[in-house]
Amino acid sequence: MSNVNKLTVSKKYVQSGGFMMIIAKIGEFLLMIVVAVIDFFIAMFKTLFMIRFDGQSPLTLFLTIDSGEGMFYKYVWFSIKCGFYLVVFAFGGPLLALLGIVFLYKNLFSKLSELKEEEEDKDKDKDQGGEEEEGE
Repeated sequence: MSNVNKLTVSKKYVQSGGFMMIIAKIGEFLLMIVVAVIDFFIAMFKTLFMIRFDGQSPLTLFLTIDSGEGMFYKYVWFSIKCGFYLVVFAFGGPLLALLGIVFLYKNLFSKLSELKEEEEDKDKDKDQGGEEEEGE
């Protein structure tokens, strides 16, 4: 009977490596990737949207954003300012261009009138100089 008992006792095997180990390692690798992505999104969320309240004054709460924090809000504020400047220049730009063209033509006509006066003075000097030579 003892020989039969020895044959029927089940032996427990501890497996290492093989197919089951590959599945565990793949799952561990995928879990590491998921954790890294979640850590990235948490860091990005802190960088983009972090706002702290400064409770120094008991009556009011002041929003505080240090450098490297709240970049989304800084971007939105920068975009609002750029939009305002674009609107101002969209309406004011043609007026400024028109004023620039008027100024340019005013200067051009003043330069042309100076050239015309200089030519007339030269012609008068030639005419006066030529009459004196003929009279002598």
